[in-house]
Parts: sequence; structure tokens; C-alpha cells
Amino acid sequence: MVILGFLSSVFFLIGPYLSSLYVDKSFLKKDLNVFLKLSVLGAALVLISALAKFSNDILKKRLAVRIKLNLSRKLIKKLFSLDMGFFRSSSIGENIYRISNIEPLADFIADQIPFLLVDISKLFIILAISLWLNLRLTVFLLALSPLFLLQSLYIRKKIRPLYNEIWSSRVKLTKLLEESLANVQIVKALGLNKWQEHVYVRQLLKNIRLGLNGFRWSVFNSLGAVFLSKGAYGLISLYGGWMIIQGKISLGTFSAAMLYIVQLGNLLQSLSYRFEYFIQQGISLDKIAQIISLDAQIRDHPGAENIISLKGKVFFQGVKFGYEKDRLVFDQFLWIAIVGPSGCGKTTLANLILRLYDPQGGKITIDGVDLKGIKLESLRNKIAIATQDPLLFDLSIRDNIVCDLNNLTEDKVQEAGRIAQMHDFIKWLPCGYDTFIGESGCQLSQGFKQRVALARAITREPDLLILDEATSSIDSATEDKILNALRLKRAGRSTVVISHRLSTIKDADLLFLFTADGKIEEGTHSELLSRSQAYREFFTSQMTEETRRDFAREF
Repeated sequence: MVILGFLSSVFFLIGPYLSSLYVDKSFLKKDLNVFLKLSVLGAALVLISALAKFSNDILKKRLAVRIKLNLSRKLIKKLFSLDMGFFRSSSIGENIYRISNIEPLADFIADQIPFLLVDISKLFIILAISLWLNLRLTVFLLALSPLFLLQSLYIRKKIRPLYNEIWSSRVKLTKLLEESLANVQIVKALGLNKWQEHVYVRQLLKNIRLGLNGFRWSVFNSLGAVFLSKGAYGLISLYGGWMIIQGKISLGTFSAAMLYIVQLGNLLQSLSYRFEYFIQQGISLDKIAQIISLDAQIRDHPGAENIISLKGKVFFQGVKFGYEKDRLVFDQFLWIAIVGPSGCGKTTLANLILRLYDPQGGKITIDGVDLKGIKLESLRNKIAIATQDPLLFDLSIRDNIVCDLNNLTEDKVQEAGRIAQMHDFIKWLPCGYDTFIGESGCQLSQGFKQRVALARAITREPDLLILDEATSSIDSATEDKILNALRLKRAGRSTVVISHRLSTIKDADLLFLFTADGKIEEGTHSELLSRSQAYREFFTSQMTEETRRDFAREF
């Protein structure tokens, strides 16, 4: 591509010399034959330059697409490989802004880098030709050229910190916009429209002020380069004119030398202009490289292996999460329930099993194997989770259920829909399972979104299923149907249910109660009801008068 760029500049390089031949060999001597030969040569050079430029433009576009694809893949792959700690310390808006900068960065790398190499090559060639045509004029320009370099160094010192600040300001602007639109419901409900507008406009004005500062430096850089170049050309022209008057140089040679010297000055000026653009894109590249160079804290350890299947026996040994008991066992092939007050660590347990986080001390084993000895992909392929906040995509109901399970049959999709108690409703929709649900499932109720998320977990047929308040927004009657169907479906497999609701956990094979004073009590519902004061208090607080009478008859 550099060679094509150089060939596209052939006429640019040879043109001034041809002009001197036209003046000295053809016009002054009135030689038509030389004129025709030079014209044919000039036309051939123009054609070669045009073809080379056309080919170069195609190659640059192809290269830009490849760079964009490779950079995007690397950045997305790295982002998804990083642990949850990274996402808790960086905003979604910041990462979106990084990704949005990839396209201009790819164009910069594909266009400006080769262009810079071509310009440097042209610089040396023009310098050599200028020295050959007239040594004195060229040396005079070279004596003035450090002024261009000093200007560029001064501008770099001033604008690099400014462009870093502009980048951070734009990130904050993107973050504010992403947050306000994502939370538009609460903004409208609480009448926060004007406050959000004020916050956004205030940050926008700050960003505009920083942009104006950058523009001032850009204007200063442009004017400085123009004044330097014009001043240099003026001095050289005066010196060249004196040499013509003294008979030390011909008019054609002077014209050619001046054209090359102007080209040389334009290249120096162009490099000065591009210097600012290089700084901007260099900052973008640096921000992307910061992410790509990060190492994930949660990753496959050396010697980690794949697993074929899980029985689901989970053992927490010496894991500290604020409770007296440092040994916790979820036995295999059981329906296990975890209950306790908010903030007691129930969800933390689920995250630890999935290795979204690693414990700060102790270890967690599953079927006797340390979680760190199992490859992450293999572990998470054997476990599925449905959470209180169902995270759905702007796709159809079917696509949200299937996700990456491309070989999933229609029967399996509908079976999951029936277990989640939503099939009868979906079949009456005009598009059925192909109905689009909007961003984050915004067209669905919270309870229906939970059913879709539950169906997604069911279709994966995991060896271990974790339900973290997965039915909290579903009415009790429907929840009972879901849990009964799910227990039949998952007979002989391990399931962990985390819930505040008594109806969700009362039929568990084994129940763990996390108390507010840092204790863990375990047993069946009947056992805990008979021996645990804390569980009886939880039981009483959860029961309505009608439920209380039903349980009184049962016990």
C-alpha cells in the first residue's frame, strides 16, 4: 500500500522537473517535438498516478475494515473475559465510547499511517532532487525547517493533556446519556426531566468549552504553520530572484527548484497539521489498549480441566462471608432452598458457585473438585441461573429463550414455555414466540420477563440450576404451578432456590436459613419450624391469616 501511495504521487514528484524542461527545452527553444514528447510522458504519468491512487483507495478501505473487525473482536472478547470487579469500577458509557472510537481509529491507521510513510519517502526524494537542482536554495530552506519542528513540539506539549481531558469529558457525557435513557421510567415518574436536562446540558457545555480550547490551539497551529511557510517561501524567493538577476540560475531551473521547495515546505506543514490528529487518535488507541492489556482476575487456572457432568454437591470450606459457620454443604440431587434477610449473602453464594467472583479465603468444591480446577466455560455450561432482575435482549421471545442453543427444537422451546406457565399466553400473540419484546423486555410485565428468563435457564438443561428470587414478581398461584412442573422436570438433578417467600422454599429437600446475627441453620421446613426460633419468626412474618390456618391444619 505504501508503494501504491508512492506511485500515485509520481506526477507530483516529477511534475516540477517536467515544467523546467518545458520552459528551458521546449518553450524558450520553440521545439514542438520536445513539447509533444514531454506531453505524452506527462499524460502517462498522470494515468499511472490515477490507477495507483484508485488501487490504493480500495486497499485502504479493505485494510480499515479488517482493522475495525480485529480491534472490535479483541476489545469485545477482552471485555467479556474480564471479571465483575472491572464492570463495577467502570461505567457502561465509558466502554461504549471506547467501542464507538474504533471506526475512526481504524480509518486513521489504514489511511494516515501509510500516508505518513509515503510523505516521509517523498520528503527525502524531493530533498534529493532539490539539492541536485540547486544546493543553495535547498540548504536555505533546511536552515529554516527547525522552526516547523519547534512549533510541533510546543503544540504537542500543550494539547495532549487537553485532548485527554476532552476524551474524559465525552465519556462522562455518554455515561450521563446512557444512564438517563436507561432510567427514563423513574425520571418521568419522579418528574426529574428538568433536573436530568440540567445535568446533561451542564456537562455538554463543559465539553463544548474544552472543544473550543482545542479549536483555539488548532487555529494557532494552523496560523503558525502558514506564517512560517509563507515567510520561508518569501525569503527563498528573494534569494532566488537575486540569483536569477546575477545569472547564477536559469528561469526554468529556478521555477522547478521553487516548485520542489514549495512541495517540501507543504510536506513539513502537512506533518505539522497531522501532528494534532495523531495526538487525538493516539489517545483513543491508548484507551483501547488499556482494556486489551488487562488481565482477568477470574480466569482458568493452569491445569484446569473440562467436566462432563455435575452431580451438584457443592462444598464451601473456610469461605468467609460474614457467618460463624465456615463449612456449608449443598448435597447432590436435592432441591435446596436458601432464605434470609436482604444483604445476608444469598446472592453472593450463587455468584461464587458460578465463579463470577472468587472467595478471598477458603475454597469451594463441586463434586469434590475445586472450582478453580474447572475451566470457566465448562463450569458455566453445566450451571444455569435465573435471577430476580431478568436480563433480556431486544430480540424475540424465542431468541431470548434459545440464545446460543442453535440446535434447540421447537418442542423444547414450547416445553420450557409450558413449565414457565407462559405458553398459553404466547400462542395467542400474533407472532407467537417470534414476538419482539423490546430493549430489556420493556414491552413485558416484570413477572412475564421472569418467566422468559426462567424458560431460558430451563432449556439449557443444566446439571445445577440456581433460582435467585426468580419468581418474586409472579403471583403465588402461578408460582406453585411453575415450581411443581419444574420439580418434575428436574427430578434427579440439583436445584438451588433463593427466596424470601415461604411458598417458594417450604417444600425443599434441605433448607438453609441465614440469620441476621450471623448464623446458618439447616434442615427441612418441618425440622426448622420445630427447633429454630429464627425460622418460626420468619414463618410467622410470611404467613397471611389464610395461609396460617392452612398450615395449622397441616401441622
